Amino acid sequence: MTTVYLGLGSNLGDRATLLRQALESLARDLRILRLSPVYETDPWGNTDQGPFLNLVAEVETSLPPERVLAAAQRVEQELGRRRLVHWGPRTMDVDVLLFGDQTLETPDLIVPHPRLTDRAFVLVPLADLAPDLVLPHDGRTVRSALEALPEAERRGVHPWGGDLGWPARPRTVILDALRRAQSGGGYVSGQELSRRLGLSRTAVWKHIRELRAAGYELEAHPRRGYRLRAEQEQLVPEAIADHRRETAAARSSGDRTPSIRLGQPLECHRSLASTNERARELAAQGLPEGMTVVAWEQTAGKGRLGRQWTSPPGGLWMSVVLRPALAPAEIAGVTLTAAVAVAEAIAAVTGIEVGIKWPNDLLVDGRKVCGILTELAAEADRVNHVAVGIGINVNLDEDALPVAAVMPATSLRLATGQDISLPRLAAAVLDRLEEWYGRLLAEGFEPVRRRWTALSATLGQTVTVTLPGLTLTGTARELAPDGSLILDLPDGSRRSVVAGDVTLRPPSS
Repeated sequence: MTTVYLGLGSNLGDRATLLRQALESLARDLRILRLSPVYETDPWGNTDQGPFLNLVAEVETSLPPERVLAAAQRVEQELGRRRLVHWGPRTMDVDVLLFGDQTLETPDLIVPHPRLTDRAFVLVPLADLAPDLVLPHDGRTVRSALEALPEAERRGVHPWGGDLGWPARPRTVILDALRRAQSGGGYVSGQELSRRLGLSRTAVWKHIRELRAAGYELEAHPRRGYRLRAEQEQLVPEAIADHRRETAAARSSGDRTPSIRLGQPLECHRSLASTNERARELAAQGLPEGMTVVAWEQTAGKGRLGRQWTSPPGGLWMSVVLRPALAPAEIAGVTLTAAVAVAEAIAAVTGIEVGIKWPNDLLVDGRKVCGILTELAAEADRVNHVAVGIGINVNLDEDALPVAAVMPATSLRLATGQDISLPRLAAAVLDRLEEWYGRLLAEGFEPVRRRWTALSATLGQTVTVTLPGLTLTGTARELAPDGSLILDLPDGSRRSVVAGDVTLRPPSS
């Protein structure tokens, strides 16, 4: 792992919100260890613009420099950065300042940053984090480089008195410190955590209580401090983010960076009435595409047609807010895309074969392991948002599964004989959905249709489709380009089914 320092700045729009969103996005690929205080600074170069908010982030990564640069540029693009004027105002600027002790010069990236020692708005926050760090290109410490700048430039960098509002930071720093100490069975003192966070001991204790409420087993000793006693992976944002960083690090440098970022922001709940209900509520409040809600338990989960969905502790119940630029008639493609993504995610984590029963059920050995519910808010010609609800029976025993109404259920634990990491599975679902949803928007439905066909447990089977006032039995022949199911009926005719309940065997007479 390499320690990297990134400089972040914004002087357009809601600067604090943009900085927070940039950090949340960077945390997908990088482990953010510490942040400097936020400073307000006069613009550099072209002074005919508003003041910046600046900070420096200390991060840890196993990615090569080029991938870190790609992550920084992706964040800039997501937040509306337009590189039109070199010294002009910008919604977000993310610079790679230092990359361990490496020096590097390529057409796209120079580290240390070539203007690092010229800029007080970078050196001041960097000195807050690492004053004695030796700069690899000239042998000076950060402190001495800062002291060499004219006093007038240093005075132009002012502490900002506002609240950045990035609540994940203290918990991330605390967990990172506790995990590092855990390997030696050691404790981390409250004083040390207070120093790292720049918070009072009382504020640290508040975050410790929140971690305990989230399910982490933390032991407190009056003289030694805190210890992470027996970490079992809990369904919390930090654990999901850790697995997504591992996935990002494992990708080759040639892989396409997804254009859509899901899981940002991310809410995790121990118990919730319905993740889809919460996701729709947040979407109506204007939260961005990618907002994700995850629960350990649902008390009022539901499936298609308002049916009850049994959601006890041990399953993965999650909903993702999407805002696709599609017509309402095209939303069936989103449901089928989600089915492909979740099937691949389950297969990647467990190694078992997953089939898709049209349109939204996933099967293992002919038994239902997952359902997908897509709820739409739309006007006549455009979609406002879609809440994609995903319910997976993960670590459930036979007695916790719903009584079969249409088809028998199973769980991943029953299918594999072992417990499955919920954070790892949640991360895999977000990763695969991110990729396939991005392809749907960029390439249309055809790639999804081909992959759905390859994973189908429906095509070629004799099925019964129950429609309002009508029941059809025939052979499921193909998935149409609009997502409907094409049936070959016994009289030789063909019928396109847009919606309906499908069983894979006709009922016995």
